[in-house]
Amino acid sequence: MDNLTHALVGAALSKSGVERITPLATATLVLAANAPDVDVLSYAQGQWFALSFRRGITHGIPALIVLPWLVAGIMTLWDRAVLRRRHQALPPTRFTALVSISYLGVLTHPVLDWMNTYGMRWWLPFDGRWSYGDSLFIIDPWLWLLLGAGVTLARPRSRFGSIGWLALAGVTAALISRTALVPGPGKVAWIALVAMAALARMLGKPSTPEGGTRLCRGLTTAAAGYVALMMISHRAAVADVRDTLEPAGIVDARAIMIGPRPADPIGSEVLVQTDDLYLRGSHGWTDSPRAGLAAESGFLRLDVAPGVPVETAEAAVAAARAQPDVERYLVWSRFPYWRVEAAEDGLWVRVGDARFPGTGGLAGLSVLIPNPTRSTQ
Repeated sequence: MDNLTHALVGAALSKSGVERITPLATATLVLAANAPDVDVLSYAQGQWFALSFRRGITHGIPALIVLPWLVAGIMTLWDRAVLRRRHQALPPTRFTALVSISYLGVLTHPVLDWMNTYGMRWWLPFDGRWSYGDSLFIIDPWLWLLLGAGVTLARPRSRFGSIGWLALAGVTAALISRTALVPGPGKVAWIALVAMAALARMLGKPSTPEGGTRLCRGLTTAAAGYVALMMISHRAAVADVRDTLEPAGIVDARAIMIGPRPADPIGSEVLVQTDDLYLRGSHGWTDSPRAGLAAESGFLRLDVAPGVPVETAEAAVAAARAQPDVERYLVWSRFPYWRVEAAEDGLWVRVGDARFPGTGGLAGLSVLIPNPTRSTQ
Protein backbone atom coordinates (compact mmCIF):
# COMPACT_ATOMS: atom_id res chain seq x y z
CA MET A 1 0.00 0.00 0.00
CA ASP A 2 1.01 3.63 -0.32
CA ASN A 3 2.87 5.26 2.55
CA LEU A 4 0.02 7.61 3.40
CA THR A 5 -2.15 4.58 4.18
CA HIS A 6 0.59 3.05 6.34
CA ALA A 7 1.07 6.32 8.21
CA LEU A 8 -2.67 6.72 8.79
CA VAL A 9 -2.88 3.17 10.13
CA GLY A 10 -0.17 3.97 12.67
CA ALA A 11 -1.77 7.28 13.65
CA ALA A 12 -5.24 5.72 13.92
CA LEU A 13 -3.99 2.94 16.19
CA SER A 14 -2.33 5.55 18.36
CA LYS A 15 -5.45 7.73 18.61
CA SER A 16 -7.50 4.63 19.38
CA GLY A 17 -5.80 4.44 22.76
CA VAL A 18 -2.23 3.27 22.23
CA GLU A 19 -0.87 6.81 22.68
CA ARG A 20 -1.68 6.57 26.40
CA ILE A 21 0.87 3.83 26.95
CA THR A 22 4.00 5.97 26.70
CA PRO A 23 5.21 9.31 25.30
CA LEU A 24 6.19 9.22 21.61
CA ALA A 25 3.71 6.41 20.95
CA THR A 26 2.18 8.16 17.92
CA ALA A 27 5.51 8.97 16.28
CA THR A 28 6.71 5.44 16.98
CA LEU A 29 3.64 3.84 15.41
CA VAL A 30 3.80 6.02 12.29
CA LEU A 31 7.53 5.33 11.86
CA ALA A 32 7.15 1.61 12.52
CA ALA A 33 4.21 1.31 10.14
CA ASN A 34 6.45 2.63 7.34
CA ALA A 35 9.76 1.08 8.43
CA PRO A 36 9.72 -1.94 6.07
CA ASP A 37 9.81 0.46 3.13
CA VAL A 38 13.45 1.15 3.96
CA ASP A 39 14.00 -1.17 0.99
CA VAL A 40 13.26 1.85 -1.25
CA LEU A 41 17.01 2.51 -0.90
CA SER A 42 17.52 -0.44 -3.23
CA TYR A 43 16.70 1.89 -6.14
CA ALA A 44 20.26 3.16 -5.76
CA GLN A 45 21.26 -0.12 -7.45
CA GLY A 46 18.90 0.37 -10.36
CA GLN A 47 15.23 -0.11 -11.21
CA TRP A 48 15.37 -3.84 -11.93
CA PHE A 49 17.46 -4.65 -8.87
CA ALA A 50 14.93 -2.78 -6.75
CA LEU A 51 12.05 -4.65 -8.37
CA SER A 52 13.62 -7.98 -7.40
CA PHE A 53 14.57 -6.79 -3.90
CA ARG A 54 11.49 -4.94 -2.67
CA ARG A 55 8.67 -6.59 -0.72
CA GLY A 56 11.27 -9.09 0.43
CA ILE A 57 13.55 -9.37 3.42
CA THR A 58 12.59 -5.98 4.90
CA HIS A 59 8.91 -6.97 4.82
CA GLY A 60 8.96 -10.62 5.87
CA ILE A 61 9.37 -12.55 9.09
CA PRO A 62 13.04 -11.56 9.72
CA ALA A 63 12.05 -7.88 9.48
CA LEU A 64 9.18 -8.38 11.92
CA ILE A 65 11.72 -9.61 14.43
CA VAL A 66 14.46 -7.02 13.91
CA LEU A 67 12.82 -3.75 12.80
CA PRO A 68 10.74 -3.09 15.96
CA TRP A 69 13.89 -3.04 18.07
CA LEU A 70 15.57 -0.62 15.67
CA VAL A 71 12.55 1.70 15.64
CA ALA A 72 12.26 1.62 19.43
CA GLY A 73 15.98 2.31 19.75
CA ILE A 74 15.79 5.30 17.41
CA MET A 75 12.85 6.78 19.29
CA THR A 76 14.53 6.24 22.65
CA LEU A 77 17.69 7.96 21.44
CA TRP A 78 15.60 10.84 20.09
CA ASP A 79 13.87 11.17 23.44
CA ARG A 80 17.09 11.22 25.44
CA ALA A 81 19.30 13.19 23.06
CA VAL A 82 16.80 15.82 21.91
CA LEU A 83 13.45 15.99 23.67
CA ARG A 84 14.69 15.49 27.23
CA ARG A 85 17.35 18.16 26.78
CA ARG A 86 14.89 20.67 25.36
CA HIS A 87 11.98 19.86 27.67
CA GLN A 88 13.31 18.42 30.89
CA ALA A 89 9.88 18.36 32.51
CA LEU A 90 8.48 15.89 29.96
CA PRO A 91 7.99 12.33 31.19
CA PRO A 92 10.51 9.88 29.70
CA THR A 93 9.57 7.17 27.25
CA ARG A 94 9.64 3.51 28.24
CA PHE A 95 11.80 1.42 25.93
CA THR A 96 9.93 -1.84 26.54
CA ALA A 97 6.64 -0.13 25.71
CA LEU A 98 8.12 1.36 22.55
CA VAL A 99 9.28 -2.10 21.46
CA SER A 100 5.77 -3.51 21.87
CA ILE A 101 4.25 -0.57 20.02
CA SER A 102 6.83 -0.93 17.25
CA TYR A 103 5.93 -4.60 16.80
CA LEU A 104 2.31 -3.58 16.30
CA GLY A 105 3.22 -0.88 13.79
CA VAL A 106 5.67 -2.98 11.77
CA LEU A 107 3.23 -5.89 11.57
CA THR A 108 0.55 -3.74 9.93
CA HIS A 109 2.83 -2.96 6.98
CA PRO A 110 3.38 -6.40 5.40
CA VAL A 111 -0.18 -7.44 6.19
CA LEU A 112 -1.51 -4.51 4.15
CA ASP A 113 1.08 -4.95 1.39
CA TRP A 114 0.12 -8.62 1.05
CA MET A 115 -3.47 -7.63 0.28
CA ASN A 116 -2.81 -6.23 -3.20
CA THR A 117 -1.79 -7.84 -6.49
CA TYR A 118 1.86 -6.78 -6.12
CA GLY A 119 2.36 -9.40 -3.41
CA MET A 120 4.74 -10.22 -0.58
CA ARG A 121 7.57 -12.61 0.21
CA TRP A 122 7.13 -13.53 3.85
CA TRP A 123 9.96 -16.01 4.38
CA LEU A 124 13.03 -14.52 2.73
CA PRO A 125 15.90 -15.38 2.92
CA PHE A 126 14.65 -18.95 3.49
CA ASP A 127 11.92 -19.09 0.85
CA GLY A 128 11.49 -16.61 -2.00
CA ARG A 129 7.95 -17.55 -3.02
CA TRP A 130 5.46 -14.72 -3.46
CA SER A 131 2.04 -14.61 -1.82
CA TYR A 132 -0.87 -12.42 -2.97
CA GLY A 133 -4.02 -11.27 -1.19
CA ASP A 134 -5.54 -9.63 -4.32
CA SER A 135 -8.14 -7.86 -2.15
CA LEU A 136 -7.16 -4.15 -2.10
CA PHE A 137 -5.93 -1.76 -4.75
CA ILE A 138 -2.48 -0.42 -3.90
CA ILE A 139 -4.05 3.00 -3.16
CA ASP A 140 -7.46 2.79 -1.50
CA PRO A 141 -9.10 6.18 -0.87
CA TRP A 142 -11.81 4.61 1.33
CA LEU A 143 -9.10 3.61 3.79
CA TRP A 144 -7.72 7.15 3.58
CA LEU A 145 -11.18 8.46 4.42
CA LEU A 146 -11.98 6.16 7.35
CA LEU A 147 -8.56 6.32 8.96
CA GLY A 148 -7.97 10.00 8.21
CA ALA A 149 -11.36 11.01 9.60
CA GLY A 150 -10.74 9.00 12.74
CA VAL A 151 -7.37 10.65 13.38
CA THR A 152 -8.56 14.13 12.43
CA LEU A 153 -11.71 14.17 14.52
CA ALA A 154 -9.98 12.60 17.52
CA ARG A 155 -7.22 15.20 17.74
CA PRO A 156 -7.57 18.25 19.96
CA ARG A 157 -8.63 21.24 17.88
CA SER A 158 -5.89 23.73 17.07
CA ARG A 159 -5.32 26.22 14.28
CA PHE A 160 -2.13 24.53 13.10
CA GLY A 161 -3.67 21.05 13.24
CA SER A 162 -6.82 22.14 11.43
CA ILE A 163 -4.83 23.81 8.65
CA GLY A 164 -2.66 20.70 8.26
CA TRP A 165 -5.56 18.27 8.06
CA LEU A 166 -7.58 20.54 5.76
CA ALA A 167 -4.56 20.80 3.45
CA LEU A 168 -4.23 17.01 3.41
CA ALA A 169 -7.95 16.67 2.65
CA GLY A 170 -7.64 19.16 -0.20
CA VAL A 171 -4.61 17.45 -1.73
CA THR A 172 -6.17 13.99 -1.60
CA ALA A 173 -9.48 15.31 -2.97
CA ALA A 174 -7.62 16.89 -5.88
CA LEU A 175 -5.77 13.64 -6.58
CA ILE A 176 -8.98 11.61 -6.55
CA SER A 177 -10.90 14.10 -8.70
CA ARG A 178 -8.22 14.26 -11.40
CA THR A 179 -7.31 10.61 -11.85
CA ALA A 180 -9.03 8.71 -14.64
CA LEU A 181 -8.75 5.46 -12.67
CA VAL A 182 -11.52 6.40 -10.22
CA PRO A 183 -15.07 6.21 -11.63
CA GLY A 184 -17.27 9.31 -11.54
CA PRO A 185 -19.65 8.16 -8.77
CA GLY A 186 -16.68 7.22 -6.61
CA LYS A 187 -15.17 10.69 -7.04
CA VAL A 188 -18.41 12.42 -6.09
CA ALA A 189 -18.99 10.22 -3.04
CA TRP A 190 -15.41 10.52 -1.83
CA ILE A 191 -15.19 14.29 -2.17
CA ALA A 192 -18.57 14.71 -0.47
CA LEU A 193 -17.52 12.56 2.48
CA VAL A 194 -14.17 14.37 2.78
CA ALA A 195 -16.04 17.69 2.84
CA MET A 196 -18.33 16.39 5.59
CA ALA A 197 -15.34 15.30 7.68
CA ALA A 198 -13.66 18.68 7.15
CA LEU A 199 -16.82 20.56 8.20
CA ALA A 200 -17.14 18.34 11.26
CA ARG A 201 -13.57 19.21 12.14
CA MET A 202 -14.12 22.97 11.75
CA LEU A 203 -17.66 23.39 13.05
CA GLY A 204 -18.39 20.40 15.24
CA LYS A 205 -18.17 20.36 19.00
CA PRO A 206 -14.64 19.45 20.13
CA SER A 207 -14.39 15.87 21.39
CA THR A 208 -13.29 15.05 24.89
CA PRO A 209 -10.18 12.83 25.04
CA GLU A 210 -12.35 9.82 25.85
CA GLY A 211 -14.86 10.69 23.13
CA GLY A 212 -12.10 11.20 20.58
CA THR A 213 -10.59 7.83 21.44
CA ARG A 214 -13.96 6.09 21.04
CA LEU A 215 -14.60 7.85 17.73
CA CYS A 216 -11.21 6.94 16.30
CA ARG A 217 -11.53 3.39 17.59
CA GLY A 218 -14.90 3.06 15.87
CA LEU A 219 -13.66 4.38 12.52
CA THR A 220 -10.51 2.25 12.72
CA THR A 221 -12.68 -0.78 13.39
CA ALA A 222 -14.80 0.20 10.38
CA ALA A 223 -11.63 0.32 8.26
CA ALA A 224 -10.66 -3.16 9.46
CA GLY A 225 -14.18 -4.36 8.67
CA TYR A 226 -13.91 -2.88 5.17
CA VAL A 227 -10.65 -4.75 4.59
CA ALA A 228 -12.20 -8.01 5.84
CA LEU A 229 -15.19 -7.47 3.55
CA MET A 230 -12.90 -6.94 0.56
CA MET A 231 -11.08 -10.20 1.36
CA ILE A 232 -14.39 -12.10 1.53
CA SER A 233 -15.50 -10.41 -1.69
CA HIS A 234 -12.30 -11.51 -3.42
CA ARG A 235 -12.79 -15.16 -2.54
CA ALA A 236 -16.39 -15.06 -3.74
CA ALA A 237 -15.35 -13.37 -7.00
CA VAL A 238 -12.79 -16.11 -7.68
CA ALA A 239 -15.55 -18.69 -7.26
CA ASP A 240 -17.78 -16.76 -9.68
CA VAL A 241 -15.01 -16.66 -12.30
CA ARG A 242 -14.31 -20.39 -11.94
CA ASP A 243 -17.98 -21.09 -12.62
CA THR A 244 -17.73 -19.27 -15.97
CA LEU A 245 -14.66 -21.11 -17.29
CA GLU A 246 -16.06 -24.48 -18.30
CA PRO A 247 -19.17 -23.04 -20.03
CA ALA A 248 -16.78 -20.77 -21.97
CA GLY A 249 -14.75 -23.80 -23.08
CA ILE A 250 -11.73 -22.98 -20.93
CA VAL A 251 -10.49 -26.26 -19.45
CA ASP A 252 -6.80 -25.44 -19.03
CA ALA A 253 -6.97 -22.52 -16.57
CA ARG A 254 -3.80 -22.52 -14.49
CA ALA A 255 -4.34 -19.39 -12.37
CA ILE A 256 -6.96 -16.72 -11.71
CA MET A 257 -6.29 -13.20 -10.47
CA ILE A 258 -8.98 -10.81 -9.28
CA GLY A 259 -7.52 -7.31 -9.52
CA PRO A 260 -9.28 -4.66 -7.39
CA ARG A 261 -10.11 -1.37 -9.06
CA PRO A 262 -9.28 1.96 -7.40
CA ALA A 263 -12.16 3.37 -5.34
CA ASP A 264 -14.51 0.70 -6.70
CA PRO A 265 -15.17 -1.95 -4.03
CA ILE A 266 -17.91 -3.67 -6.08
CA GLY A 267 -15.96 -4.10 -9.34
CA SER A 268 -12.69 -5.77 -10.27
CA GLU A 269 -10.55 -6.82 -13.20
CA VAL A 270 -10.10 -10.51 -13.99
CA LEU A 271 -7.01 -12.22 -15.40
CA VAL A 272 -7.01 -15.93 -16.27
CA GLN A 273 -3.84 -17.81 -17.25
CA THR A 274 -4.17 -20.85 -19.52
CA ASP A 275 -1.46 -23.02 -21.06
CA ASP A 276 -0.89 -20.59 -23.94
CA LEU A 277 -2.93 -17.46 -23.24
CA TYR A 278 -3.86 -14.75 -20.82
CA LEU A 279 -7.54 -13.84 -20.85
CA ARG A 280 -8.99 -10.64 -19.45
CA GLY A 281 -12.43 -9.97 -18.07
CA SER A 282 -14.29 -8.25 -15.31
CA HIS A 283 -16.36 -8.97 -12.23
CA GLY A 284 -19.02 -6.72 -10.74
CA TRP A 285 -21.44 -7.43 -7.94
CA THR A 286 -24.14 -5.39 -9.66
CA ASP A 287 -23.51 -6.91 -13.10
CA SER A 288 -25.53 -9.71 -14.67
CA PRO A 289 -23.81 -12.07 -15.04
CA ARG A 290 -21.37 -11.03 -12.35
CA ALA A 291 -18.27 -12.43 -14.09
CA GLY A 292 -17.30 -12.52 -17.73
CA LEU A 293 -14.26 -12.93 -19.97
CA ALA A 294 -13.78 -11.00 -23.18
CA ALA A 295 -12.78 -13.44 -25.92
CA GLU A 296 -11.03 -10.70 -27.89
CA SER A 297 -8.91 -9.82 -24.84
CA GLY A 298 -6.80 -12.97 -25.03
CA PHE A 299 -3.13 -12.60 -25.83
CA LEU A 300 -0.36 -15.15 -26.18
CA ARG A 301 2.11 -15.85 -23.42
CA LEU A 302 4.70 -16.22 -26.20
CA ASP A 303 3.97 -14.02 -29.20
CA VAL A 304 6.34 -14.53 -32.15
CA ALA A 305 6.41 -12.04 -35.02
CA PRO A 306 5.80 -13.36 -38.54
CA GLY A 307 8.94 -14.65 -40.19
CA VAL A 308 10.64 -15.71 -36.95
CA PRO A 309 10.78 -19.51 -36.49
CA VAL A 310 9.23 -20.62 -33.20
CA GLU A 311 12.31 -22.62 -32.19
CA THR A 312 14.52 -19.60 -32.81
CA ALA A 313 12.18 -17.45 -30.75
CA GLU A 314 12.25 -19.97 -27.90
CA ALA A 315 16.05 -19.98 -28.00
CA ALA A 316 16.04 -16.17 -27.87
CA VAL A 317 13.72 -16.22 -24.86
CA ALA A 318 16.02 -18.69 -23.12
CA ALA A 319 18.97 -16.41 -23.81
CA ALA A 320 17.01 -13.39 -22.58
CA ARG A 321 16.20 -15.16 -19.33
CA ALA A 322 19.93 -15.29 -18.58
CA GLN A 323 20.29 -11.50 -18.84
CA PRO A 324 20.75 -10.01 -15.33
CA ASP A 325 17.99 -7.42 -15.65
CA VAL A 326 15.55 -9.96 -17.07
CA GLU A 327 16.40 -12.37 -14.25
CA ARG A 328 15.59 -9.65 -11.76
CA TYR A 329 12.33 -8.81 -13.52
CA LEU A 330 11.31 -12.48 -13.46
CA VAL A 331 11.97 -12.67 -9.71
CA TRP A 332 9.08 -10.22 -9.35
CA SER A 333 6.90 -11.21 -12.30
CA ARG A 334 3.77 -13.24 -11.59
CA PHE A 335 2.27 -13.56 -15.09
CA PRO A 336 5.17 -13.08 -17.53
CA TYR A 337 4.61 -12.84 -21.26
CA TRP A 338 7.12 -12.66 -24.11
CA ARG A 339 7.21 -10.82 -27.44
CA VAL A 340 9.86 -11.76 -30.04
CA GLU A 341 10.51 -9.61 -33.12
CA ALA A 342 13.19 -9.61 -35.79
CA ALA A 343 15.94 -6.99 -35.72
CA GLU A 344 18.70 -6.21 -38.19
CA ASP A 345 21.34 -7.86 -36.04
CA GLY A 346 19.34 -10.40 -34.03
CA LEU A 347 16.02 -10.59 -32.22
CA TRP A 348 14.28 -8.18 -29.87
CA VAL A 349 12.83 -10.03 -26.89
CA ARG A 350 10.40 -8.18 -24.66
CA VAL A 351 9.17 -9.50 -21.33
CA GLY A 352 6.24 -7.99 -19.45
CA ASP A 353 3.77 -8.91 -16.74
CA ALA A 354 0.09 -9.29 -17.55
CA ARG A 355 -0.87 -7.67 -14.25
CA PHE A 356 0.45 -4.28 -15.32
CA PRO A 357 0.43 -3.94 -19.11
CA GLY A 358 1.65 -0.51 -20.15
CA THR A 359 2.17 0.65 -16.55
CA GLY A 360 5.44 2.58 -16.58
CA GLY A 361 8.52 0.57 -15.69
CA LEU A 362 6.39 -2.32 -14.49
CA ALA A 363 5.33 -2.93 -18.11
CA GLY A 364 8.61 -4.72 -18.76
CA LEU A 365 11.85 -4.42 -20.67
CA SER A 366 13.38 -5.39 -24.00
CA VAL A 367 16.75 -6.98 -24.73
CA LEU A 368 18.51 -7.60 -28.01
CA ILE A 369 19.67 -11.18 -28.55
CA PRO A 370 22.28 -11.18 -31.36
CA ASN A 371 22.53 -14.89 -32.12
CA PRO A 372 20.03 -17.34 -30.61
CA THR A 373 21.97 -20.50 -29.88
CA ARG A 374 19.48 -23.21 -30.75
CA SER A 375 19.35 -24.32 -34.37
CA THR A 376 16.13 -23.95 -36.31
CA GLN A 377 16.85 -27.15 -38.29
